[in-house]
Amino acid sequence: MQTTNDTLLELISEYFIRSKGLINLKKLGFKPSIVKALSIIPISALTLFWGQGAIAGSYLGDVRSCPADRPCFTESYQSGNKIIFRFDGIGGWDFYNVRYNVRGGGEKQVENHSGSFTFNNVQPNRVYTISVQGCNSRFLRSSVCSPWAEENVTTN
Repeated sequence: MQTTNDTLLELISEYFIRSKGLINLKKLGFKPSIVKALSIIPISALTLFWGQGAIAGSYLGDVRSCPADRPCFTESYQSGNKIIFRFDGIGGWDFYNVRYNVRGGGEKQVENHSGSFTFNNVQPNRVYTISVQGCNSRFLRSSVCSPWAEENVTTN
């Protein structure tokens, strides 16, 4: 006899295969309680079960194939004199570390809780790059962070 959990796994597997590894459970009509329950499944378990792609429960942009163990860039674009990067992940990260190069050399790293990062007053014909790492806080211990994901935009 097939259980509800088996049926749910079959449905998710089918959508996962159709979408080449990146699906939005909310857009598929799953109730918020199911999406929340699935979000606690460790990434490693999902990766073993479905392969190398990621299931992004809050994914809003175009379908991209993203590694399951790090944040995924959902949008990266220029809007006037700004460059906007948006990122998320199924890891349920507590926060993100964002790294970028600063004028005059060197790098700056900032903590980010929004899943969005903007460069203002960008210059034409330049490449703007950020690296993002998802992190989970631990009480009285160092945070556990993902590998870095990198994205760039070349200005007009």
